[in-house]
Amino acid sequence: MKYIDMALKIDSKIPHIWLTKGEILLCLDKKKDALNAFNEALKLDPDYEEAKKSREELLAKIN
Repeated sequence: MKYIDMALKIDSKIPHIWLTKGEILLCLDKKKDALNAFNEALKLDPDYEEAKKSREELLAKIN
């Protein structure tokens, strides 16, 4: 996670980094933080299919 956060400090406008952060947070069972990271990826690229899929899967687990 340290390197993901470092990458986001350098450039927080890369959707793939946000997606990766969300996936790591999900593995750590930090669902709310993972959802926030997926949302950030989608703010930057609303058509990012992988981020959409990850977000939808997480929301299905939460509900």
